[in-house]
Amino acid sequence: LLDRLNRESPPGMRARRVELAPRKNAACTRAGYEIDLPDRDSAALAEKAAAFLAQSEVTMERERKGRRVAVNIRPLVTDLRAEPGKLFLELLHPQGQPGVSPREVLEQVFGLEHDAALLCRTVKTASVDVGER
Repeated sequence: LLDRLNRESPPGMRARRVELAPRKNAACTRAGYEIDLPDRDSAALAEKAAAFLAQSEVTMERERKGRRVAVNIRPLVTDLRAEPGKLFLELLHPQGQPGVSPREVLEQVFGLEHDAALLCRTVKTASVDVGER
């Protein structure tokens, strides 16, 4: 591999060694979202966000593999803040485990109807791998 790499490299560029890169699989990803809610009462949103964050468990039912399963979404929401016209949300997305989407948070925490939650402009602002498998 080293010889082949050096044969194909431009003149003056030589590789001295080749190593396998360490394999890194993130056990979890932390993602930040900014959600536009221009026609909503910011104080009411902040109150609902604070009430949600004060709880240790908030379950949501989801269908997985043909059966209904309860998922505790509270530990998956690491930050939830309301400002005028906007929500800031930080979620954990564990690999191979049920997660929660920003739309589901809008429905479960703030009581938005499914279609209204789908219409909210949602922008992913960050995505960071957390931990390794």
